[in-house]
Amino acid sequence: MAACGASIRAVTVRNDRSSPFQENGKWGYVAGSGVIIAPRFEIALPFTSDGAVACSGDVCGRIDKTGTFFPPTWNRSSRPFPESYSEGLAPAYDGGKWGYIDFQRRIVIPFEFVYAGPFRNGMARVRIEDKFFFIDSTGNTVTPKFDGAFDFHEGLAAVEIGDKVGYIHPDGTIAIPAEHGSASGIDFSERRRCCAAEWQGWVYGPVG
Repeated sequence: MAACGASIRAVTVRNDRSSPFQENGKWGYVAGSGVIIAPRFEIALPFTSDGAVACSGDVCGRIDKTGTFFPPTWNRSSRPFPESYSEGLAPAYDGGKWGYIDFQRRIVIPFEFVYAGPFRNGMARVRIEDKFFFIDSTGNTVTPKFDGAFDFHEGLAAVEIGDKVGYIHPDGTIAIPAEHGSASGIDFSERRRCCAAEWQGWVYGPVG
């Protein structure tokens, strides 16, 4: 229990996934079993299988679920600063563009994107100018470019072609032709098309 008058920012906890929460200006992590890392961070990004990016004072890095930093760490003011890592890479922002860096913050994929999403199953959704497409972990383009795109679920991704929405396979080939006017997501657990998406917010402190 928090002390009377304590300031707590609650988060939604799904199953036993570790999620950031804020108390009295510091961030910690909570799971379905309760608090797993007491609030002590100024920045706390969500956990992935690669750990979570967090900052304690001016020291930043990836942490494990005990709150211990993996080497190497870096100064909070240094750049590029990674978003959450997945599959060994993290989107990072520099010079007005997004690219990808590794655990040592070495540039793996150049800063050339307007948007750069996390890697899942070896692919990431990116945007250059007004076109969305998917790349692999070396930066190679693996799908055609589309007017819009959602991430893959159950092996299919919704894409916008003009004012219509269709679905593609991971190699970019068309699975379902673009014939619908709109879509906000898909659920192919039973091979059904639907228009429902679960949106997850990012919660973290200011990079400063």
